[in-house]
Amino acid sequence: MTRLNAELKKIAPEAIAFAVMPPSIPGLGTQGGFSFWLQDRSGGSIESLNQHLQTFLEAARKRPELTGVASQFTAAVPQLYADVDRDKALKQGIAIGDVYQTMQAFLGGVYVNQFNRFGRQWRVFLQAEGNERNSPSDIAQFYVRNNDGAMVPLSALESTTPAFGPQYTNRFNVYRAVQVTGAAAPGYSSGQALDVLEQVGQGRAPE
Repeated sequence: MTRLNAELKKIAPEAIAFAVMPPSIPGLGTQGGFSFWLQDRSGGSIESLNQHLQTFLEAARKRPELTGVASQFTAAVPQLYADVDRDKALKQGIAIGDVYQTMQAFLGGVYVNQFNRFGRQWRVFLQAEGNERNSPSDIAQFYVRNNDGAMVPLSALESTTPAFGPQYTNRFNVYRAVQVTGAAAPGYSSGQALDVLEQVGQGRAPE
């Protein structure tokens, strides 16, 4: 596993890729070692949570009792921020909700209904084809209807700018949290690994 992780870092340094050990008893979880949640009980920002996560990971990786400590959370995923000009939409006689609903339907997909055929139940989703929503300029192909029945292009109502942020966020016991995985290093028990994690979380020095 150590050799594979080293190779993965060489092959894809821009990605988060790592191998994990399978569980000792098949069926009890998806991997061996430990998995826990690092909570933000202060209600801070994503950037603050990510900063504390990186500090925790850096300290945990220095401990000889732990190995493979990692998290799949990242706060810097490339994104596109769509800024809808509300004044333009209102002047065009378009409800703001219709603009967002149109963007969701074409770019993200929306559930329509379901029907029965061939002895099966099928779901119907409305969404633009993949090759029709590859770039921000494709938004110009989508239209929304105003109060007069005229079709207005979405590109006349919104603008997109590059941004960075988390792909998703999790919550554990109400609080925003990130999952951290790892395992006890060879020669150490799981109990010792958990004790070390508690020490790292509290910022205590090795005992």
